[in-house]
Amino acid sequence: MFQKFFLFFIQNSLTAQVIVKEDSDNGVNVVSHESEDSFEDVSNIIKLSPLHFARGKFVVFDQIRINPSFSVEAGAGVSFVDYFDIIIFDEGVYDKQLYKLGPYIETSLNLHPSKDALLGYYGAFNFRYSVTNFVYQNYSIDIDGESGQINDAGFSMIFGYQDTDWSDSFVYDIYAGFGFVNRSSSSISYDAVSDKEVVEVSSSLLPVVRLGVKFGMILK
Repeated sequence: MFQKFFLFFIQNSLTAQVIVKEDSDNGVNVVSHESEDSFEDVSNIIKLSPLHFARGKFVVFDQIRINPSFSVEAGAGVSFVDYFDIIIFDEGVYDKQLYKLGPYIETSLNLHPSKDALLGYYGAFNFRYSVTNFVYQNYSIDIDGESGQINDAGFSMIFGYQDTDWSDSFVYDIYAGFGFVNRSSSSISYDAVSDKEVVEVSSSLLPVVRLGVKFGMILK
């Protein structure tokens, strides 16, 4: 009998933690049992970002819990045409540049002040790198067929909130932040010596504001 009770106790202790509260009401002790949030020990989440896709990046993110206070997130995918940038700034670029796939990587070190990683509020140090490849077309005989690139290497501070939905089946991650991007991009200029247009590469450091949302699933 004791062995059966002991095995039952161990099994339930491994699957759920229980908080025991003792209250006194009119001299009568009342003991209540409350189960802790079963999602506080989430250790691995896979996510996608629709806003990354709008900026021409298809990325799969994987977030892993290190301990209750820290987690790491890594994303890998491909970079292609930046739809948002073209629509807002220059729709004609799409007709003059034939975009091809390039690599995209992103990584973050996340701090969870509530010591409940991976859910709740968090702050993150974020790094991302992408290469957007394209070929010039419909410019001129000097330029058409030449290759171009946009290389972005950025560092940001991110602040966000991550939690499960009402059904505890999916995860949403809402975040905002700021940082800088070192951008190296190809552009067309006129070379007086050769008397023709040429492709040049220029670099600049740009401030950026990060706004986004990710949706995912708990793996374990």
